[in-house]
Amino acid sequence: MPSNQQEKFIETANGKLFYYLSPKKSAKPTIVFLHGLTANHTQCPKIISLLETQGYSCLTPDLRGHGNSDKTKKRALYKIPVFVEDLAEIIQKEKLEKIILVGYSFGGMVALSFAAKYPKIVDKLVLISTNYIGPLRNWGIGFSLPMWRSLLGFAATALLWQRRKEYYYYRHDESLTYWRATMLGFMTMPISLDLWMLRQVISIDDEAKLPKIICETLLIQSKKEPFISKDEIEFMLKHIRKSEVVIAKKESHFIATEAQEETAEFILNFLKKYENSNL
Repeated sequence: MPSNQQEKFIETANGKLFYYLSPKKSAKPTIVFLHGLTANHTQCPKIISLLETQGYSCLTPDLRGHGNSDKTKKRALYKIPVFVEDLAEIIQKEKLEKIILVGYSFGGMVALSFAAKYPKIVDKLVLISTNYIGPLRNWGIGFSLPMWRSLLGFAATALLWQRRKEYYYYRHDESLTYWRATMLGFMTMPISLDLWMLRQVISIDDEAKLPKIICETLLIQSKKEPFISKDEIEFMLKHIRKSEVVIAKKESHFIATEAQEETAEFILNFLKKYENSNL
């Protein structure tokens, strides 16, 4: 995390949420970066740093259940509409009229829903390794969705007892590999919360939201993506009216962590292309 980002928090009706904000240096819209499942605001430090060097202020929340943010074990608090409203409260507190919204994996699902609900706030949208439908359908086993939903729901409920005396907080830039960071991530939150959110990931169907996104949108995808099919990308390009796609060289779902310089370059090139629009 860049040293000039300041830790802030907001008290919501459902607990305290932490976020990290760098000072505004120009008239450019603030970039809001939403991390993936089990991660926190430190997930992509090189991307944030490179964006800041180009004069952008960056806001990076710890999503509910992650990092330093509230971890209350109530299933109803870990639905995507709640994450959307959490972000809306932060944006309102910071008096941000226009933002550039970047979402990575699970954070991309939240970003997609936010852009569809609050189109006047989102000036540009970047979705990295993001599904609009659950990956089971991409694998051709959508018929098994009810079984997996039941299993994850049962496991989450059965593990409600699990708690830690102290939740571990880690920094992605100090972890050796993505998988090491992912395993550490499980130590930062109750397992039941992670399972509830995984249940949402496999169940998601945001087809109806795609036409509601009216801003310029960039889809950043891997050359070889295990969770997102080519058909899904083509569908998103067809139904998000101002969308385009770039393909990373890295063959992984985790391009935003494993190819940060390339991902930042994609984002900056996209913003430069439209820098004179809607500003």
